[in-house]
Amino acid sequence: MMKFLMLAVLLHALCPAIAMGGIQKADSLKSLLPSVEGTEKADVLLQLSKQYRDDFQLKLALAYGHKALKVSESTNDHPILSACYNDLGILYRMTGKNDSALIYFDNALILREELGNKSDIAYTLSSMGVSYRKLKDFDKAAECFLRALNIYNALNDEPGIGRTFNNMSILYSELEDYDNSLRYIRLYLDQNVKLQDSTGIAKAYNNMGLAYKNQGEFEQAMDCYMLSLGIKTSLNDWGGMMVTHINIADLSVLMGDNNNALRYYLKVINDWKRKPTSVNITKVYCHAGNVYTSMKHYEEAEYFLLEALDKAQESKGIDDQEMVLQALVDLYTQQHSYKEAFEYMESYKLLIDSTYTTLIQQQVNRIDAMYKLDREERDASFAKEKKLLQLRVLSVATIAILVVVLIYLLGQNAIKRRANIALQAEKEKAQESDRLKSAFLANMSHEIRTPMNAVLGFTDLLRDPDLKPDELNAYVDVIEDGGQRMLTIINDLVDISKIESGVVDINLSDININEQVNSILFLLRNEADTKGLELRFAQKSETHVLKTDHEKLQAILLNLIKNAIKFTSTGYVETGYSNTADEFEFYVKDTGTGISEDKRDQVFERFVQAEKNGITEGTGLGLSITKAYVEMLGGKIWFTSEPGKGTTFFFTISKA
Repeated sequence: MMKFLMLAVLLHALCPAIAMGGIQKADSLKSLLPSVEGTEKADVLLQLSKQYRDDFQLKLALAYGHKALKVSESTNDHPILSACYNDLGILYRMTGKNDSALIYFDNALILREELGNKSDIAYTLSSMGVSYRKLKDFDKAAECFLRALNIYNALNDEPGIGRTFNNMSILYSELEDYDNSLRYIRLYLDQNVKLQDSTGIAKAYNNMGLAYKNQGEFEQAMDCYMLSLGIKTSLNDWGGMMVTHINIADLSVLMGDNNNALRYYLKVINDWKRKPTSVNITKVYCHAGNVYTSMKHYEEAEYFLLEALDKAQESKGIDDQEMVLQALVDLYTQQHSYKEAFEYMESYKLLIDSTYTTLIQQQVNRIDAMYKLDREERDASFAKEKKLLQLRVLSVATIAILVVVLIYLLGQNAIKRRANIALQAEKEKAQESDRLKSAFLANMSHEIRTPMNAVLGFTDLLRDPDLKPDELNAYVDVIEDGGQRMLTIINDLVDISKIESGVVDINLSDININEQVNSILFLLRNEADTKGLELRFAQKSETHVLKTDHEKLQAILLNLIKNAIKFTSTGYVETGYSNTADEFEFYVKDTGTGISEDKRDQVFERFVQAEKNGITEGTGLGLSITKAYVEMLGGKIWFTSEPGKGTTFFFTISKA
């Protein structure tokens, strides 16, 4: 035991020298930051994030990833923005936060589908599939992998096809369909042999070993592991070697060779101390402790299991804590230390109860209560309306009876029909309003959760007492950025609330229309250039001055032009205006997707969102706010559109 501790201390002392290569690369990238701006700065920050990710410094990797995202959002460069979203998704997945990872992958996928880069789309789909698999949502995982595979096949992308085969093999393994798992692994191996990809071949043999182990063919599994280990050793694949060492150790336990298992578990622990990787080191400590327990080496078992518990609690991994607590109960039970066994069993029970039973029951109760309340309110509302209508019908019918029986009979039927039609119309209107508001709230939840994840995650990291100054500054930057984004969303909601309550002020000033439009086009030029669109302004040669509210006119034009750019893939977006005795008439014309007939009546309604290729974008309030501002300025707004050819919005502003 003492020899092992001395070796651990010695290897820990070597960590700085081994990590020096990564530090030098990071310092080199940091030195570039003062000399770059815009997209170049975002790219350098993203490379820094990847470097820290490779060095398994995930806190710093996340901090620089969020900095890169902030810069890329300010430049609105969609390729680098999509890369930032995708890389942050990978980082959150590596830290075990797969729900958060999927939010970033969703954003990356939306942008990449707009850009049309099939290879990037497939890569993001594969990344999403892995997160869904880790969340045990196997149907969605399979859907993502199959979509990615179809794209890779269409592109004839051999490496992509191979990676997807590997993902499918792991998915089938977790579904305990080992025959299909082995089939996909063989396809993956054949693909890598064809490409002469040594790293892929090593990974294929490793996963083939897992499949054979699950089928109980231990000798074949060990042969595959050894082939994989030999290739990884020749490639100096540090992380890959650790993975295979763990698999060899796990297999050795099943084969009853505890000494060999311990040899490989201890090697992984020592190697991880020298250079951490993404392997689950908590599980390795726990498995080593279990082996010592089975060998009745209780002192060593206790040391490793308590180390495992510390790491599980530090990472807040619920599954890992359950695993280690159960192992400690088994250890102390074997030693007849029933007091300690009981204490850890109580901790285990408390963890299970607090994490699953209570939480799930609260969620079920909350959802059930909300559903019942919502249903009762709607039923009560409809019942009240129906009762009022019935009373009115009865009154009219009674009067009609006093006049003439015949008129009563005819009138009663007509009134009932009208009442039912009116009731049905009101019911449908209420249901549609409820649906739109629900969609709006769901979208707002998505919009707010993205920056909220950053704020909460990095606020938690600030509790680290060993935090370095540069780490502190990086985390604070991310928190500030997330807070600013949430503030922007809240301001938008406040604006619509003010409009609804009629407390918006009008501040009139003289505005040079040509200057106003040119300044807005300047702001949106980069966004249009990114999509290859031409921004046009049918500018008047003479100077026209309009006395109106500067901020509201700017908001109207900015929203209409941004919408035109958003829904135009090729061609141009044109802005212009004309002048009459009483008003100015503006227009914004695009060559985009157009608006279908069934959507035209809803364009200016609250909570209605634009939809494109099945993707819902925005809060659904933009055009509603625009219409309200136009009407406040004494004008009106309308549009013409032809699906597939484009849309033109017109609005007028009266002269003060």
